Amino acid sequence: MTRRRTPLPCCVVFVLSAIVAGSPHPASAAPLLPCGQQPKIDSAELTERVEGDARDKADLIRKAEPDPGLRALVGTQRLDLRQKYASVEASALDSSLLWAICQAISKDPTQGTTQKFDEYSKLYRLLTEPIRGAAHTE
Repeated sequence: MTRRRTPLPCCVVFVLSAIVAGSPHPASAAPLLPCGQQPKIDSAELTERVEGDARDKADLIRKAEPDPGLRALVGTQRLDLRQKYASVEASALDSSLLWAICQAISKDPTQGTTQKFDEYSKLYRLLTEPIRGAAHTE
């Protein structure tokens, strides 16, 4: 009998679910999502500029309607960061945007734990897929 390997995304979802389910009441806790450390870029000044732009783009993405255009909006925002900060590695910019979205979701007092996890999961999938028509920037 052969064992099938469990895909990494399933493991990540399982671990995050366990963390969120075991978290204390939102009023007594720090951010519920494990956002990790803020991604660092070459210099502190550049890190701050990227963080500010990533926060603005995260707000725009979170306010968008969850329709088929959301994928295009996420791709556009990622490409915009990559064009504005061409000297910074694309993965560092994507990590900064993902971190900013995680922070914003975690601090949102209008959502419950399950809603926060669902929103983060949806946006995580969009932020980690290849950008259509951007193979040269990957």
